[in-house]
Amino acid sequence: MLNNPWETGSPKYRLFVVAGLIITGLGIVCSLIGINTGNDVLTWMALPLLGIGLACYVVSIFFRRPPRGK
Repeated sequence: MLNNPWETGSPKYRLFVVAGLIITGLGIVCSLIGINTGNDVLTWMALPLLGIGLACYVVSIFFRRPPRGK
């Protein structure tokens, strides 16, 4: 049995990691399409997507931390 964060993490951790991956991927795709086609709207739309994806990763770190002992 492996002892990695994915297997030992909570369902919220997994949800935010996957959401971060998907949203960041969408941001990268929008950026690449916007740059190659000259579409400024897609290029600027990619920035908030990348920021939201990064925020999901940061939130997932807090769900990965073990609970405090009393």
